[in-house]
Amino acid sequence: MLKTKGLMQELWGYGKLILLIFLGLFISCNAFAQTFNNEEELIEQANKFFTAESFTQAKPLFSQLLSLHPEVADYNYKFGVCKLYTDADKNEALTYLEAAAGIAGVSNEAFYYLGKGYHLNFKFDAAITQYNKYQSGLKGAADDKEVDRQIAMCKNGRQLFDPDLIFFPADKSKTIEGEFYRKYDQRALKGKIIPKADNFKSKYDKKINDNSLMFVSQLSRELYFSGYGEEGATGSDIYRVYKLPNGEWAIPQRLPDVINTEFDEAYAFMHPEGDTLYFSSKGHNTMGGFDIFMSIFDRENGSWSKPVNMRYPYCTPDDDLFYATEYLRDFSYFATRNFTEPGKITVFKVSNTNDKDALGIVSGYFSMGDTMLTKAQITVADKESGELIGIYNSNKVNGKYLLSLPKGKVYIMTVEPEGFVSHRLEVKLPSKFDVPALSQKIIFSKASEGEKVVMVNGFDGAGNLVEETKTSLYSPEQLNVESKKQGKSVMSLAQYETFKKEKKEAAKEYLNSLAAARASAKEQMVSDEVETGQAKLEGKPKQATEEKAKQEELAKVEAAKKQAEEEEKARIAAEEAKRVAEERAKQEELAKAEAAKKQAEEEEKARIAAEKAKRVAEEKAKQEELAKAEAAKKQAEEEEKARIAAEEAKRVAEEKAKQEELAKAEAAKKQAEEEEKARIVAEEAKKVAEEKAKQEELAKAEAAKKQAEEEEK
Repeated sequence: MLKTKGLMQELWGYGKLILLIFLGLFISCNAFAQTFNNEEELIEQANKFFTAESFTQAKPLFSQLLSLHPEVADYNYKFGVCKLYTDADKNEALTYLEAAAGIAGVSNEAFYYLGKGYHLNFKFDAAITQYNKYQSGLKGAADDKEVDRQIAMCKNGRQLFDPDLIFFPADKSKTIEGEFYRKYDQRALKGKIIPKADNFKSKYDKKINDNSLMFVSQLSRELYFSGYGEEGATGSDIYRVYKLPNGEWAIPQRLPDVINTEFDEAYAFMHPEGDTLYFSSKGHNTMGGFDIFMSIFDRENGSWSKPVNMRYPYCTPDDDLFYATEYLRDFSYFATRNFTEPGKITVFKVSNTNDKDALGIVSGYFSMGDTMLTKAQITVADKESGELIGIYNSNKVNGKYLLSLPKGKVYIMTVEPEGFVSHRLEVKLPSKFDVPALSQKIIFSKASEGEKVVMVNGFDGAGNLVEETKTSLYSPEQLNVESKKQGKSVMSLAQYETFKKEKKEAAKEYLNSLAAARASAKEQMVSDEVETGQAKLEGKPKQATEEKAKQEELAKVEAAKKQAEEEEKARIAAEEAKRVAEERAKQEELAKAEAAKKQAEEEEKARIAAEKAKRVAEEKAKQEELAKAEAAKKQAEEEEKARIAAEEAKRVAEEKAKQEELAKAEAAKKQAEEEEKARIVAEEAKKVAEEKAKQEELAKAEAAKKQAEEEEK
């Protein structure tokens, strides 16, 4: 171990040289006009960039540090974060973040960013694990609310992301982020997407240089846009503004909290027909960043349906922006920062007729046989998850409704019309269909066998445009049980017939009044002239006095109508004048407040300038002290170097003398070994000679013995 440490210390001198050579080459071909004299300066600059979140500048510096010290957790963690926020492919960052998280002593922040890396790569369960690990490492501090929000987004992502879905857009292109909307076919949108006009910007919008986008429809007198309001207290919200008869714009109104949340909302697109709003939000059930949502506007009662997340592939853990659909709803466009390098954005064009995971539109109406049922409600829930999708009300005039639901799912629809108990019906919305909207009608009836609801769908679960019927029937006994359970009274058959007759009469009256309203006095006069001409041809001319009386009566009606219109115009003008006066008073108050604020800001600037001058002087004095200390430190280092050099020379001389002594001892030892070898050789030769003489004596004795035996024989 000590040997290895000594070797590393010896190699560090060469490492420093290599580092300086590499840095020289790196800096000469890079945009960083900065020289690092040692590794400490490199580390300091890399950390400065990282703290300032200048990840593009920090990345090559941490890359260099990592090449020198691949085992250091901090370098792996920070290089991984730099790649996470600068690379288009977020998956590459995980290699370094995972390595950092596996090294003991790594910063607790590494677990947060590893969670973020998993989050951006759709690995929601793994992300939740790392976010929780980060939370537990806060050492008794209060939970990080931002992390709680990230965990909630991951849980949303588990519900909204389909890993088996293969996305085939009609077109895909990368472009400069500020120009992405130019990739949309704006002629097909029946309008233009433009940067928000100055007259729709609040003072706060102008102060922060808000350059959000807005869609201007050719077919509508209303606009939807996003802004921060007068103070920016609620972040970015969506506003609506109407064009007045005189061509001016009314005061913008913030949309209700069912649309706007405590988080940012932006990129609003209202379909030119005025029924479907698409927008991006960081609130609701987003899976991360801006997700795209859709809400249906009921113009009869002025209410918005609960926004529905458009799901993957329209929504990702990164920012997904400005969903816009063509007027005929055949194609849609949206932009995303997901898996796109900084400064660029990816624009998709998708076909709405064959996209599996888009939202489907169901257009239907309520009726009682041939009579429209104008007051009814539908509550839609996802059968599998039980999640409430939305509550929809029928049009108060014609009984129609519009549903916006994710395709390919089974829903439980609870229908509740006026005068009936609630009925539950199941319907499967197909994954694909080739029409902009699916048709549906719900028919209510009452007879001796009980109360019945028939849902007639113009489609089946496979997407075929064939009629499919669903029925819910309560027998009289079941009806009594349900009515008690729901707290409703049950109509008798006689009451039902009366109710049906009243609805039929009401519908008839409405149609008649509509026809009457459309007929002008001029049309009536033409009709009378035709009738008079016909009478003359038949030889039955009308009396001049009757004609004159009728004309006078029509003139009175026309005058009364004109007077009513003038009074209405006067009322509107008075209200507008009042509004303008109030607005002027409000603007004057705001101007005063702005002047006071400006004065306070000027005073604050003067105070800050004085503090800055003081700080600069103190900093200068501090720098001079540091320079003196640095000079003293440098002198001490030079003296220390000289001392070390002297000690090194002494150590070398002592080492040389020691080596000479060792050489002498080695030579003496070698000579002794040679003498010992010679002695051993001599002894061995003597031993061999003695052994030979002994053998010769034994041979002679053996020969004499043998001879004696021969003689004896």
